[in-house]
Amino acid sequence: MKKTAVLGLGVIVVAIVAILFAAGRIGPSSNPSDSSPTTPADASQPASTTEPADEWPSDGAKQGVIDAAGLSDPSAVPEEPETDLTVKEDGTVIENRHLTSLQIRAANVTVRNVKITYRGSTWAIRADHERVDNLVIENVELDLGSTDSCAGIWQGAKPITVRDTEITGYNCDAVKAGGGGSLYEGVYIHSMRREDSDIHLDGFQPQGVDGLTIRNSVVEMDTDAGANSAFIATPGKDDEPVRNVLIQEVWFSGGNFIVASTVNKAADACHQVTIDGIAFSREYRYGPLSKNTGGFPDCGTVSRAIFEDTHAPID
Repeated sequence: MKKTAVLGLGVIVVAIVAILFAAGRIGPSSNPSDSSPTTPADASQPASTTEPADEWPSDGAKQGVIDAAGLSDPSAVPEEPETDLTVKEDGTVIENRHLTSLQIRAANVTVRNVKITYRGSTWAIRADHERVDNLVIENVELDLGSTDSCAGIWQGAKPITVRDTEITGYNCDAVKAGGGGSLYEGVYIHSMRREDSDIHLDGFQPQGVDGLTIRNSVVEMDTDAGANSAFIATPGKDDEPVRNVLIQEVWFSGGNFIVASTVNKAADACHQVTIDGIAFSREYRYGPLSKNTGGFPDCGTVSRAIFEDTHAPID
């Protein structure tokens, strides 16, 4: 009787093993393509990196910059321009306004969702006062126009932050940057043109700055409409060179050279501009990069520089 019980139990065990084997719970993997060892992975080995690295520019990235630039809520801004405005009180927030010009003479000022329709011969936004500090400009639209020349943003010695801002117009440079440490991000400069004038137009023009970042921005200048460059490094008033400038992941177009550097009179005043990620159009007179004294590669480094239409690297 005990022998019979033992044999019966053995049959049950064999049956259970057969069922588990068929279900793939024990024995070799049910996936014939899986030849991985059953021993635990060596923890000292690096993790798998099968995911491809992010590439720039991704599809739609440029249009994303263009769409985000300018007024965040156009319906909150009056259709007609109101007045010139000078800000002298620290911590002021200027929002949902339509101005004819704006001058900052205070610290910790924020300018948000503001349109400026400027018709003059100096600047639309002036931020060169000694009290300017921690100025933030975001979702601003500048419509520039001059009978002589002007600048959209005239920045002084103190660093400022400009985000998601659109600049367009005639007979004006878009940005004249001084000082150091400023950030321009998500800026869209376009449709800049010359009317009844022989002046040349620039997108970004840093003047003797030490520290400037231009990131994730689009500058579309028109060579036939008087554009000199999308970016040009120029000495300061005392011949100071431009140093520590980073241009990162941008789309630049138009001018004699799209990115240019003027020759500095001082022997040791070599402009230093680092480009890391730039898509050039074919819209230029001489080339995408100036290679004169003070230009590239002597005084700057370039990586991830391509033509926008083919993604082919520039020479």
